[in-house]
Amino acid sequence: MGVINPENTLHFRKTTELFARVKERLSTFDANNFIDEGKFYTDVAYILNQLGAAVYKECEALIEVKDDRAKLPCNFKLWYAAFKCHRNLEGQTKSINYQDNFGQPWIYFQDKEVTDICPQNCCINCEGTGEKTRIVVRTYVNGDDNVFHFHHPMPLILSPNVKDHCAPHCMKVIHAGWNEVTIADGYIRTKFNDDCIYMQYYGLPIDNDYLPMIPDEESIEKAIEYYIYKMMFEEWFLNSSVPNILQQLQYVSAEYEKYFAQARYYCKLPSFQRMVQSLRIMRKNLKFYNMNFDKTVAGYEDWGGAANNGWGLGFRRF
Repeated sequence: MGVINPENTLHFRKTTELFARVKERLSTFDANNFIDEGKFYTDVAYILNQLGAAVYKECEALIEVKDDRAKLPCNFKLWYAAFKCHRNLEGQTKSINYQDNFGQPWIYFQDKEVTDICPQNCCINCEGTGEKTRIVVRTYVNGDDNVFHFHHPMPLILSPNVKDHCAPHCMKVIHAGWNEVTIADGYIRTKFNDDCIYMQYYGLPIDNDYLPMIPDEESIEKAIEYYIYKMMFEEWFLNSSVPNILQQLQYVSAEYEKYFAQARYYCKLPSFQRMVQSLRIMRKNLKFYNMNFDKTVAGYEDWGGAANNGWGLGFRRF
């Protein structure tokens, strides 16, 4: 997929380093089993959702339509584009599959043999003239052995007009076109069935294990880190699990507010590409009005610059 937004150059990485730093700074609490690392992922997702689209990842997905609807990706946040695609299946001529005893995924082999007989007048000095040459090209794929090709992509339109056919008392007053889709309850409702949808969307950054990732930006990472401290200290304070925790709670709360403000400011900053484009548009729109203030224009003095013409206006004297 091409880049949805060329201004978005944010990189993401796993939370392993961040969580290790949190546990290291709270080593005393960690030694007494006060820290539950499983709760950290919820805190990461909360901060990313608070910061919004600036920290979402540009994603793509291919989802299958069944019973006039398709399940949205688990990290879906904002719609960008979608296309209806028709799937064609191409079989493989030879495939061997097996699974070892260690629970590895299925591996599918495909062999392709290329044979040739060396001629008597071969231009290459080779031994065994007349012997058969055998070349085997072997490929394997982890997963499904079927090869799919998708044809005839047609853009879909997001609208509120596609209703749930199974819902009781569903009012279908407004007609929906075949290319209209509606997002509701974690699904895409469609007017077609037994086909696929290719989606481009902004989503929560997740790794291969479906765990949230963090943007590679210091202010955002610090905001997430101190929010984790804040939530842990707040829980210990409310449950009286740790005595004299109020002072620590006040400290991490202040640090969280500081870094979250910096992260939000970073997310609102325009990119370099957007600033350049804004300057180009501004110069184009204000070209006529900026004429009197441009010292590079010939005859600047006569336009009301250094030598005022006495009229109070920047027009040429006739």
